[in-house]
Parts: sequence; structure tokens; C-alpha cells
Amino acid sequence: MRKSGIESKMLVRYGAPSEGSDVFAMSDSYSFLSKGLSVVKRKLHFKDKYCAYEVSDPAVDNFYEFYNSLDFEPDIIVLHWVSGFISHKHIEWLSNHSTAKKIFWFSMDMAPFTGGCHYSWGCEGYGSSCKQCPATTNILASKLVSNYFAEKAQIIQKCDIDLIVPNRFVESQAKLSALGFSDIHTCYLPIDSNVFSVNQTREFDKEIVILFGAANFKNKRKGLQEFIKAIDYLSEQVPFESMAEHVKVLIPGVSEEIRRLFKFDCEFIEYANSDEELSNIYSQAHIFVSTSLEDSGPMMVVEALMSGLPVLSFSTGIAKDVISEGDNGYCSPIGDSKSVAENLITYLNLTPQEKRDMSLCARNSVIEKMDVKKHSESFLKILNII
Repeated sequence: MRKSGIESKMLVRYGAPSEGSDVFAMSDSYSFLSKGLSVVKRKLHFKDKYCAYEVSDPAVDNFYEFYNSLDFEPDIIVLHWVSGFISHKHIEWLSNHSTAKKIFWFSMDMAPFTGGCHYSWGCEGYGSSCKQCPATTNILASKLVSNYFAEKAQIIQKCDIDLIVPNRFVESQAKLSALGFSDIHTCYLPIDSNVFSVNQTREFDKEIVILFGAANFKNKRKGLQEFIKAIDYLSEQVPFESMAEHVKVLIPGVSEEIRRLFKFDCEFIEYANSDEELSNIYSQAHIFVSTSLEDSGPMMVVEALMSGLPVLSFSTGIAKDVISEGDNGYCSPIGDSKSVAENLITYLNLTPQEKRDMSLCARNSVIEKMDVKKHSESFLKILNII
């Protein structure tokens, strides 16, 4: 925003910005008891896989005072990741008491347009009223969700809020929502093409490196078990000597507990703590595998493509937007590990030149949509600034 000459400030839940910064962090207003009760509430009332943080986690209790202390009068407010930070009642207050003429809500997952779950696992109850919610464990919680949905819908419609989504897949989900957003816009998240670049020295006629990664391997949503099954099936179809000599599986950030789950001898490396470290990991690989079962991204899919890695993925999330079958990767039915393995075999059987062509296609397929400059132009156009 600032590079485009637009005065902007950011209000965040956590952090310690430097003096004179345009980033403002709130002090921790949660009591230890409040934090503990929110965890207990979530465990008692909601199933883990739905990530119903928006309903169970309390918003900050000093938001109004903090906002009023800021010396800033915005014309536009963009909400981002606000679960456990800003509630729908805070949003209504901002609409009534701030100088903003328009509020946008940038949706990183499904939470902004559902009754509180970040991932619905196929449930489309948010298309009506979120009654009989499958994320809940009892009648009380189900009632809590439907009431929350009704209150949220009333406020979103009253405040004339536009929704911004990160890809067409999430857009298709958001269009089902009965919350009543004024409009829905798609704006791909930016990937720095200078950081995530193609390894020009990558060779395709020797060992092929398969990369698998996720932010949290213990999260069932990320499909660790499905990846293990795919590699097991691959090792059964490809002679052991050939696998050991020509194929390496590279996995960053894996605990000893998870390492023991693999039968095939993988190479485990340290977790990446920066984009630069992550880019270096991509540069060591030839192809990236994502077995996420329920996802609005993941970001690693487009980072890998930007780095020149074809992607094998289940048909969910951003993979449905960006993967062109056989050109820059392959999609498999969700949960079908055998299909993932078969697609890996297809890739391994390509000639070195065909693999090189896929690498070039991978980067070209996303650079026009997701480079930082393109994102900035799209975002400002949505905000009606350009």
C-alpha cells in the first residue's frame, strides 16, 4: 500500500513494532482464566478438525479503547485474520463509529463466511443457517453456532461488507454462504518471484527429489497418512534398487515420532524459518507433493510452482485453480493415495527434457497471477483506489 503512495496502518493482535512504525499491536488483554476457558469450551463443544476458533475463542476486551487511542481516520478498513481478536460486534462498532466509508473482509479460509468453522469438510450448512452443525458435539453448541450465524449475518448485511477471497476455489465456497456479503472479489495472495525463483542448475537426468511439506504434520487435514500411503505404493511399483538409486524423498521439519511412520528411507531436514530458507528447500527438489485433504491453499503449492516445481495434489484448494493436468502437475481425487503414486510414476517416466519443460511451465503458470506487483494492482482495484 505504501509503495503505491497510499497512507495505511495495520492493527495487529500480537507483536512489538518499532517506534514510529505504522503497525500497532494491542497489549494482551486476555486473562489466564479466559484463555483456559476458551480451550475447554472448544474441546467440549467442537470437533478439532473443523477449527471452530471464531465461535470458541474470545475477542479482545479492550478493542474500543485501543482503537480510539489511535491517531488515524481510515477511509477503508480491511479485516484479515481476526479470529480471537476482533468479533463481529467489534466490526459493527467500527462501521458505526469509525470514519471508514467501506469495510472489506479478506478471507484466508472459510471462517468469515461460515458459522465459525475455518474448514467445513464438505458441510454446506452455511448456505442456510448453520443449524445441526456437524462441527459440534452437543445440542447446546449447535444452538450457539446457529445463533452466532444469525447475529453475524445481520451485522454483515447492515454494515455493507464486501468479501475478498484468495482463489476461485474459495470463491465457489463463499458464493454458497447465506451471510449476505455485498459482493465477493477474488485476489490471489502474492508470491515474491525474486525470492521463490527457479534453480537454473537443476538436473533432470540423475536423482529425482520429491518434496513433501506442511506447516503442521500432526494436523490430519494436511494428509500425512495419505502421503505415506502414496510413497509406500510407489515403492511397491518401482523396483527397490531403482527407487533407492534414482528417487529421494525430502521432508522438512519432521519430528522423530513421525519419522518412524515411514517405511521408505526419506531424507529429513530442518524446518524452514524464513522464505529464503524455504526457497532453498524448493531449489533442492524436482517436484512437490501436497496431500492436503481440506484446504483453502496451501501456500506451498504456489510457492513450489513459482520455484519451478510441478505439483501433485489432491483436487482441493488452490490446486484446482492453478494446476493444468500434465502441463505443470497432476490432480488426484481427494484421499486417493494410489492416484498420487500413479501420477508420481508418470512424472518419473518422463524424459529429462519433458521434466524440464514442466518446470518452466510451472513457474509461468503462476507468475502472471501471483507476483507481488500483480497482487497489488488487483487489490487496489478491488478497493476502488485505482
